[in-house]
Amino acid sequence: MNRSSIVLAVITSQLYFIAMLFLISLINSTIGLFGLFLFVPTLFLLIPAPISPQIGKIMIFMNGLLLDCYYSAPLGLIAFIMLFFSFFIFENFGATKEIKILDAKVLLISTNIFIHTLLFLLSHNEVLLNSNWSAYKFFADLVLSCIVIFGMGNLCFLLHKHLLKIICQFSIRSDKSNS
Repeated sequence: MNRSSIVLAVITSQLYFIAMLFLISLINSTIGLFGLFLFVPTLFLLIPAPISPQIGKIMIFMNGLLLDCYYSAPLGLIAFIMLFFSFFIFENFGATKEIKILDAKVLLISTNIFIHTLLFLLSHNEVLLNSNWSAYKFFADLVLSCIVIFGMGNLCFLLHKHLLKIICQFSIRSDKSNS
């Protein structure tokens, strides 16, 4: 794969992540009226296969910093947790192996539960976070987020397949034009 298709893959993936963050923001502004909040940083762990693991890890870290700002978390917390889980994902599943959708959903949900629980514990230390998360609100947000990850997982994987098709078509066209 040539350099221009890798750049296209990175730009397209970042646009995909920004659109997903915008969609989550719209959902949060709607369900916030009922006292609920959707917290799904693990949906940003999905990186298209043509992107090398090194570039993918940089993208995951940058997305984590973006999410730290969006969720008002301590700077770098979500970014480093996502980077840790991306190392686990790339080591165990690699870019060449196919991950089954159900296995990926379980992995995403378990990562989200871990991040939720860590932020819940940190919320009781008022120095690190500005607000205190009640146990009821924590459980309600966690259940809602897990349901959304399970439901949106299919949509995310479908979008990723289309993203991969676009990147591959562009790569084929640019390879033909370079020949």
